[in-house]
Parts: sequence; C-alpha cells; structure tokens
Amino acid sequence: MLSEQIGHLIKNKRASKGLKQEDLARDAAVSRDVISRLEQGHAPGIQADTVDKLCSALGIKVQVHEQGVSQRLARFEQQRVVDQRKDRHLRLAVELAVDGARARDRINKAKDQIELWRRGKLCSEFYIRKWSEVLAMRPKKMAQAMAGFGEWESAMFQNSPWI
Repeated sequence: MLSEQIGHLIKNKRASKGLKQEDLARDAAVSRDVISRLEQGHAPGIQADTVDKLCSALGIKVQVHEQGVSQRLARFEQQRVVDQRKDRHLRLAVELAVDGARARDRINKAKDQIELWRRGKLCSEFYIRKWSEVLAMRPKKMAQAMAGFGEWESAMFQNSPWI
C-alpha cells in the first residue's frame, strides 16, 4: 500500500538525519501521532498535504511515475465506455418493453444487422447466435434478457446489433 511505502521512506529519512519524531512533527507542523502511525504503516487515510509537509521538512522529492497514472486513466476510460454501453442498452431495453410499435421497427433493424454479420462473417458465431436468440423474444422478455446477460454483459453490449 502507498501509505506504508511513504511511512517507510519517511522513517528511514528521519532516522538518517538523526531526527526524533517530535523534531519532524515540529518542522512539518503535523502531530507526532500522525508520524508514528504513518511510520508503523497504520495511516491508510493520510492526507496528501500532510505527506507534502513531511517530505518538504525532510527534503524528499516525490515523483509520480506517469506510466502508472496512464494505466489507471486508461482503465477508468475503458470502464466509462463499458458503463455508457450498458446504460444505452438498458435504456433501449426499457423502450422496447414499453413502446411496442417502435420496438418492432428497432428489432427488425437489429435483425438486419445480425444478417449482415452472418453473411459477411463480421462477427463471431457466438454473438450472432446469442443476439438472434434475444431478438426472437417478445419485447418485454427481450428487455429482461438484455438486463440479465451476467458475465457476458460487456461483451454482448460491445458486439451489439443495435444501430
């Protein structure tokens, strides 16, 4: 955990400078108790400004490695896209369940898309079969099926015939 690593770094740097916890607490304007908990690895909720004060008082330059940040941002972005797809499909499921007239038109267009996949071999047979099964249902059942794909939900929404 990051707070444990920071605590270890602060303890080592403080000791190498011959400082007591009380000295560092005074220099950094933080409580000795915070330093003690951090150095013992018992401060998971430590505030960033407190870490800044301690590092500044000890002359520690902290660098954040961009690669780790970039990877986390990429994962957040990927999850955002997945959530958007899910939201769009669940709103569509509700529309299909409540608007029978419009549902038929939307379902027929989705079936046409499945046929394009089949003819052009544009999608895995698994998705063609699964979506064909869903599209053969009545609109209310179809809505329930779309809301309950389970572990296949992200993949089904990524490979979707709804244009």
